[in-house]
Amino acid sequence: INDRVIGIETDGIRNIPRVVAVAGGPEKTQAVRGALNSGLIDVLITDYKTGKNLLEEQL
Repeated sequence: INDRVIGIETDGIRNIPRVVAVAGGPEKTQAVRGALNSGLIDVLITDYKTGKNLLEEQL
């Protein structure tokens, strides 16, 4: 699996002008919320259900 996976450290992400994250599935809602709260993501692409869950948490 290491031959197919790349990674970057948090400081490296902070130096990228626009970070786009793609994540979906209701089981990922908490992980996506954590990523959004980190301030590292500028754009999130997700599915309807996950987006709805995230918005409902805000209410």
